[in-house]
Amino acid sequence: MTNEQAVKTNPVYRRIEAEAKSPSHSYMIVTPDTVTSFLCAEGLIKAICPGASLESKDVYVLPFGDKVLTSDADFIGETAYIMPSELSKKFFIVKAAESANETAQNKLLKILEEPPESSILILLCTVEYAMLPTVRSRCRSFFPAPYGGDVMSEVLGEEYGEVPNPSLVLALAGGSLSGLSEAAKSGNASFEFTVKMLECMRKSSDILPYATELTKKGDVTLSGVLDSLELILRDCLAYATSPSRVWLKGNMMDLREISAMYTPSVVLKEMPVIMRAKKRVLGGGNANSIVDELLFSLLEEKAKCLR
Repeated sequence: MTNEQAVKTNPVYRRIEAEAKSPSHSYMIVTPDTVTSFLCAEGLIKAICPGASLESKDVYVLPFGDKVLTSDADFIGETAYIMPSELSKKFFIVKAAESANETAQNKLLKILEEPPESSILILLCTVEYAMLPTVRSRCRSFFPAPYGGDVMSEVLGEEYGEVPNPSLVLALAGGSLSGLSEAAKSGNASFEFTVKMLECMRKSSDILPYATELTKKGDVTLSGVLDSLELILRDCLAYATSPSRVWLKGNMMDLREISAMYTPSVVLKEMPVIMRAKKRVLGGGNANSIVDELLFSLLEEKAKCLR
């Protein structure tokens, strides 16, 4: 099963296809799964304009840089009111819409308040709360659901072939196609780094080399480490209370060592820290700040436990 085929099994996709009957002038697709959100946007365009493709002159994918700037919003405002040349509508797909600051969002709001008949705006957001309430209220929203294990297994085999430790890759993916992509490409590196960090980071002077590795571009990624942390600490909790519910059964020796340092009380305190770090990453937060807060918190809570 390909990514495209998997998206069509998502419960939200039927609603997207139904948009052909009465399309809105603006949409918001909300999910941290960026592969799914983009493919849903593509499906929405094809539902409204059968035969359309992303290569059409009337389909624009923004931002032009890493995040949405006021210049991107200005471009939409200047272009949206011009009649399309190939399709019946112009489409503007805005990826990582939550990266737009308040000024840029207010510029988008002006377009939403006086929507052009000839254009449709599709905002792709990883987190809904980062968008202004006034922007959210003017969009028809879709919330794709995570995928089940069977679908994820089929996509893994079709899209990535044989990978080392597929059960780990599927666990790290967490029902997300973009998570599956990252886990298949760098999941093992991030997981092994996380295991080493949890086992060997014992004093404040140990933080710097791990922080440096986490903030540089390489096989180890911050999002991959956060997913690995969540998975490992969740298994530490299971190991202490109900070993049969451990997911990483192939890593029982590592879990035994790590769970001795990260007791249930530490895990329960660190899970909210990990969730906060994930939200900050999705919201485009400063990586150095996220890493420092995370590592110092892990070390501090572990030290309290070992006293």
